[in-house]
Amino acid sequence: MRKTVALVFAAWAGLSAFFWPREAADAVLYSSILALAALGLTLAYQTTKVPNFAHGALINVGVVSALTVAQAFGKPTYYALLIGVPLAVVSALALYLVLLPLYKRGTQAEVMMMATMAFNIIYIGLLNAYADWAGRSMGIFMRGITLRPYDVTIASVPGAYIIAPATTALFALLLYLFLKTKVGTALRAAVENEDLARTLGINVERAYAIAWAIAGTAAGVAGVYLPLYIEATPDVGWLMLASFFAASIAGGLGSIYGALAGGFLMGFVETLATLQFATLLNWAFGIPQYQITAYRPLVPLLAIATVLLISPRGLLGK
Repeated sequence: MRKTVALVFAAWAGLSAFFWPREAADAVLYSSILALAALGLTLAYQTTKVPNFAHGALINVGVVSALTVAQAFGKPTYYALLIGVPLAVVSALALYLVLLPLYKRGTQAEVMMMATMAFNIIYIGLLNAYADWAGRSMGIFMRGITLRPYDVTIASVPGAYIIAPATTALFALLLYLFLKTKVGTALRAAVENEDLARTLGINVERAYAIAWAIAGTAAGVAGVYLPLYIEATPDVGWLMLASFFAASIAGGLGSIYGALAGGFLMGFVETLATLQFATLLNWAFGIPQYQITAYRPLVPLLAIATVLLISPRGLLGK
């Protein structure tokens, strides 16, 4: 199954890049962002075994940081990583501290999910309030804004097309190396078998906090890069939450690296497959493409349903 999916995807992606090079480049950019977002979502899930519906809020922290830094200082978007990532990490740890007492008491997963949703509502409200204040006081606009004019150029190519996938690859490499260290081994042990990890003297709460910090880092980076792809708003992370979950589920909620693969799979499907389907219907029946691409938000929902029917553990899950 996995090899078949990989071969079919590779062949399709290669042909798409040949016939739609610009759209394929956009797909790589979007997939890189989606992979980081899915990675953070999967890491958080592996600790508490509860889907984090506030993950969109963590993404929004990076988005708002990027919009602020770029417009306030006129600097390339990447400078916002210095602010957006630490803020996203602090936000992720704050959410973890909210969930930790509930987790220790053995609270039902449904209640903890509601807690993440409440955290998300509060955070999005605060970010929207800040966006309104920044617009009135500093002339920094955060609704329907793209930061592509604040991108750098590398060999006549917009930097985001190179920097975003390179960042995702570097993040995956650093995570792989980290998980080989003593601290990383303790983290993996806590995730695999919490009771056994405690017996071995591992501080499970601290290990989980490290996982949430890494999840916040991934979310912050994804949020900073997101305005380089779309017109962003302070709640865009929440609006895209279905895509993040689709990527995480496609890769397998039990697989960290599966989340990265799921991000690229869903990123290409959501962008190129929608475009190609719209092109086909336009050629066959004369239906305007925009009428089909308007239904793009349905793609991740259909993908979640399809993956759960075919492979409930995800295509790369354990």
